[in-house]
Amino acid sequence: MNTTENHRKVNHQPDASQTRLQNVPTNTMPFPDQIGNYQRNIGLPDGKFKDSKVYIVGSGIAGLSSAYYFIRDGQIPAGNITFLEQLLIEGGSLDGSGNAETGYIIRGGREMDFTYE
Repeated sequence: MNTTENHRKVNHQPDASQTRLQNVPTNTMPFPDQIGNYQRNIGLPDGKFKDSKVYIVGSGIAGLSSAYYFIRDGQIPAGNITFLEQLLIEGGSLDGSGNAETGYIIRGGREMDFTYE
């Protein structure tokens, strides 16, 4: 099986030493110096999963991240993704409330790096 025919070549390991890293809206994530295993090994599908149905158990940060990658990398339409959630509110431990003026309260705050490892 020739992987070149099945997956387009993408440089997932940019050289962070060539540019000055700035956190601005035009930069994509993850930052070049925080490339994880997923970015090193991903192939780009040819749309063969576009009719797939996906069921994700839980709508916490892992479930939401899964949906994001199914849409972005698997090219699965968002309408084909269904969340199965036990609670009445989405977000798992990240269910929170508040506003920008007075602040937010989150039951189970998490800190993650951009590589999700």
